[in-house]
Amino acid sequence: MDFQMYNDAEKQQIQRIIEQKQMRDFLKFYTNLVERCFNDCINDFTSKALTSKEVR
Repeated sequence: MDFQMYNDAEKQQIQRIIEQKQMRDFLKFYTNLVERCFNDCINDFTSKALTSKEVR
């Protein structure tokens, strides 16, 4: 993308928007990964100790 047509303030604003979107995308990815791992590994909450299924 060519940013030549924007002034410095507009370029900074565009950069902030891009960075915010990248952060949101990263957090969505990370949250999904953690949720998938948790759901695959945790079977119940009846004990503090891990069950044999939960130990990998």
